[in-house]
Amino acid sequence: MLSVYLYSNSKEIYDLELLENSEQRAKIICPHPMAADALRAKMTNPQRVEVLTVSKFASDLLQIVDPDLVAKRKAQLLGQLATIWKKKLSSFSADSFFDSFNLFTELRGYSLDFELIKEVLPFYDEAIQASLPIYWAYLEQLEIVDEHKANEILSHHLKEGDLCSEDETFIFWGFNHINSGQIDFFNSLAIRNTVIIPFSKEVFKQTRQRDWIRWFEAKELNEELVNYENEVETFFYPKKRLATKIAEISESETVTEILLAEKKLSVDSCLEASFQGTNFRAAADLFSSYGKKVLDQLEKVVGEQVSAETLTNYIQELLTSELNTKSDAKNFRLIKVLSLVLDALEDYINLSEDNEVLKFYDLQVLREILNLNFPRDYFIPINDEQQKCSLYGLNELENCGKTTSPLFIISEDYQGVKKGGSRYQEDVIQFLSALGPIQRPELEFLIVREKFRELIKENTYKFCIQEGLLDGDQNWNDFLKGITLKEKVLEREKSNKKSDVLVKEYESFNAKISASKIQTYIDCPRKFYYSFIERKEINSNNTKELRPNEIGSLEHEVIEKYFKGKKTWDEEFFRETVEKTYREYIVENRKNLAQMKEKLSIYEILNYSENGIKFVLNILNELPGSEVLFEAPLVAGHDVSGRIDCLVKFEDKLAVLDFKRSGFSIPSKTDIEKFSKVQLPFYLNNLGQDPKKVIFWGYVNLSEPEESLIINGEHELGKEFMAKVNYKVSSRKSVFDDMSSWFSEYKEFEQEIIDSLKNDTQWKASPLKDDVCGFCSVANLCTRGSSI
Repeated sequence: MLSVYLYSNSKEIYDLELLENSEQRAKIICPHPMAADALRAKMTNPQRVEVLTVSKFASDLLQIVDPDLVAKRKAQLLGQLATIWKKKLSSFSADSFFDSFNLFTELRGYSLDFELIKEVLPFYDEAIQASLPIYWAYLEQLEIVDEHKANEILSHHLKEGDLCSEDETFIFWGFNHINSGQIDFFNSLAIRNTVIIPFSKEVFKQTRQRDWIRWFEAKELNEELVNYENEVETFFYPKKRLATKIAEISESETVTEILLAEKKLSVDSCLEASFQGTNFRAAADLFSSYGKKVLDQLEKVVGEQVSAETLTNYIQELLTSELNTKSDAKNFRLIKVLSLVLDALEDYINLSEDNEVLKFYDLQVLREILNLNFPRDYFIPINDEQQKCSLYGLNELENCGKTTSPLFIISEDYQGVKKGGSRYQEDVIQFLSALGPIQRPELEFLIVREKFRELIKENTYKFCIQEGLLDGDQNWNDFLKGITLKEKVLEREKSNKKSDVLVKEYESFNAKISASKIQTYIDCPRKFYYSFIERKEINSNNTKELRPNEIGSLEHEVIEKYFKGKKTWDEEFFRETVEKTYREYIVENRKNLAQMKEKLSIYEILNYSENGIKFVLNILNELPGSEVLFEAPLVAGHDVSGRIDCLVKFEDKLAVLDFKRSGFSIPSKTDIEKFSKVQLPFYLNNLGQDPKKVIFWGYVNLSEPEESLIINGEHELGKEFMAKVNYKVSSRKSVFDDMSSWFSEYKEFEQEIIDSLKNDTQWKASPLKDDVCGFCSVANLCTRGSSI
């Protein structure tokens, strides 16, 4: 027998009130380990229950059916179907494969009968229509068992009476969604057993016919929705000032537990909210950055194509090299990633002879497999402080409410529970809803909100919310519906305000002006003060590695030295230039890099400087007879300083370029238009040349040259030249369409900034944007918003 138990309070489940008598025992099945652990801790009488995950429960039953039967993992299926795609569907794009694979795994949750599923194919593109029948046939013909097939097998044996035939009691608790195959599994289990699915009564009143809980028989409720009301004392804090606010609260009030309005805790959010010894468990992404670096490196090796043997040997060499380094220099995360890549590649090669030659597509498949195979690691702080504060996310509500002074925090940086919409179009929804329940984000939202309401109703929670956040966020307004926020102001001495310990005296600035100085002043006058008057910048020299700015300088130097010797591409001369420049720098700066770090550094210098050289060569080819200068000084005699990375002279015309290692360092076109970023406009204004002679100017992206930002100059040849060399030309209207007017306005702006800078003695901490503080070396010591 299967029944839905509608509870008013989850304590009914913890006390086992849903069972017929106090002696009855039960197995409680949870969707994941976190839910199972939380439930075990909450049970009033844990001896009466066995708590396990649905994965463990299904796996144990599958072993009873056949000890050799193991459901294929998603990563294994991905490799197999990717190989099928390569053999039969390679005329479609690689991106279409990943789309088809994801849709395939989703649709199998509705039905394993392809004759039913094929009705939705006309709503998708040609690649989906061609691939899904092949995938389905492949799994059926080879009798491959995925998680959905496993549910079908278990349902069959439960109906036959081969499993669970002793009239046990099973409670399925904590599920936000159940698919069609699981519904059949639960119903089959209920033929000879008692199956109970607890569900919140208030949430049930708000469900729809397509929701999963409505696929089970439940009593219809004629009750009205209870009008939830609560009043909570609430602190408010300015944007980006959460850590300061928590510290202030903890000085005047006891905080023993913090609930972050984040679906899953991140290390960053936990560290920001930590004010004393804290306990939390947050996912630690230890491997993905290394995985990306390794796969990016392998893409260069693969090129157009490469033999699987060659690639395997290359990875093995990298792994052996790292293993042979001294123990104190070993990069164990890199070793783990290389081992995983090697294992995944070996499995992939063994699937088919077609995988003995590898191309870019195959590496994209390996990249996805690697992401699925990375170990699941967690960050848990270790501390011996007597007073500790636990941190939780919204997916851990069952763990909360164990202490007397909890705090709930909402920030715009948190990814809370969203209502969202369905991933399917309406025609597909209409069809699939006849096969099984449609996953509805709003239902999960309602489930989480009801748990949250119960939690704060029974515990003395205070809130801490970012100022202005609720004004324009309907999602959070709905989540907090019925809760009256009673603002609470801290009663503490104003003298406790953090003082600026760095400042000794007020000074004005009378030295030369440069692009970086003006930019820093625009970003924040206080940052300028600490950068150029009373210097607080930390410039440590680490002999064990090359800092990003050092690698960037080496790339600039390689490009300059290359053009001193060549004006056409010469691979041998280029590599010699890189090797000589790198070795000279290492010796001069007494660097001692680990072998793998050195290889990666040289690898970047080779690739990025090659991109820069070829970018400039392309310009020289299109402007025959032109001259290229590097580190060209700004006009002598002026009260300015600075050098231009690259200046191309063509007859009496100019092109001004600045090299950047990546797109991250390149400002947006909008920021330049609005004078928020002024490096190159400053150069144009202080060239000592007529700006009307500038053909084009911009930033060269050394990592991805095609993503460079090149802007037409005032000269009439500008747009014509940019089109000729295939530079991106925006179709939107821009102030640069009238370069003369824009540049006149900029010159006025620059003079105003310089006058303000030279007259400033207050140096207020007023950042132009919030991210300015994130890159400021004295951010933690700054009294933002005040004078010195």
